[in-house]
Amino acid sequence: MNETRNQADNNIHHHSHAHESSLSHSQKDGEQNSDDHAMRRHHHHRHHSERYESHIRHKRQRELKKKIGNGLTIAFVVCAGVILSAALFAPQLLMSLSSSQTDLAPGVTIQPSGNIHTRLDYNGIDVSHHQGVIDWEKVGYDTCVQFVYIKATEGSTLIDEMYLLNVKGAKKAKIPVGSYHYLTSKSSIDNQFRNFSSVVDRSFQELAPVIDIEEEGLSGWSRQDIQDSLAKMIHLIEQHYHCSPILYSYSKFYNRYLAPRFNSYRLFLAHYNINLPIVAGAGTHNIWQHSDQGIVDGIETPVDLNVFTQGTTLKDILISNPQ
Repeated sequence: MNETRNQADNNIHHHSHAHESSLSHSQKDGEQNSDDHAMRRHHHHRHHSERYESHIRHKRQRELKKKIGNGLTIAFVVCAGVILSAALFAPQLLMSLSSSQTDLAPGVTIQPSGNIHTRLDYNGIDVSHHQGVIDWEKVGYDTCVQFVYIKATEGSTLIDEMYLLNVKGAKKAKIPVGSYHYLTSKSSIDNQFRNFSSVVDRSFQELAPVIDIEEEGLSGWSRQDIQDSLAKMIHLIEQHYHCSPILYSYSKFYNRYLAPRFNSYRLFLAHYNINLPIVAGAGTHNIWQHSDQGIVDGIETPVDLNVFTQGTTLKDILISNPQ
């Protein structure tokens, strides 16, 4: 009976020890699994945190670049606006600033521009109905405007619609006035002269009359036709106004069709370039129209800018100077 009991006790003790051992392993496995899960959660949280920080960093970089880009765009627009405003409302100031002396380095200097064309210089202007209603009082304040030529007639019938108003306004502003006729091939020279002389009163003129000779108006005429017709118009004007007219034309057209026959007359040449107009043969110009994009206070549209050549003054183009 004692052996059976002992055996039973032994069996009970062995079973208890095995159970404890099994519980111990299970507990350890659970603890290990818990540690692994915690480590995985920590690794996932750290990885997620790094990705979030990277996203925020890139977002801030994009916002910074956008702000810089917007700032540069605004600065460019402001600068462009200032330059455009200066070009429209103060071209002389803009040119003086851009052409002022600049020191690039010791001994290296950019001198101011001495070119009439780039400085937009002018001694006088010429106008027609294309300039609309002109505020002559404002124009009169411009000390650069020493004279004005006003379109009077074209062909045998056309009278510029703004002529009388322009003459009255310019004279009231005390600007010396002259008138010009646009020559055409569509009517006789006698009829064209009658049109001009019926409108242009000598007593209202300070400046010698101008004959405007341009290719567009003389279609169908040969070189000889142009010269002979011009010679007749000159003769009629000389008899009526007691002075020789001034001849206006584009320099290229003048040299091709009129030089050198008319080189002894006072020449008013258009040449939109930085270089002075050149007269073919012996002779020179007296007035150079170097731009048709002038800005003069009181005139709402671009206007022709005219300068005297060296040696020519206002006195040389007066109607009282027969030449």
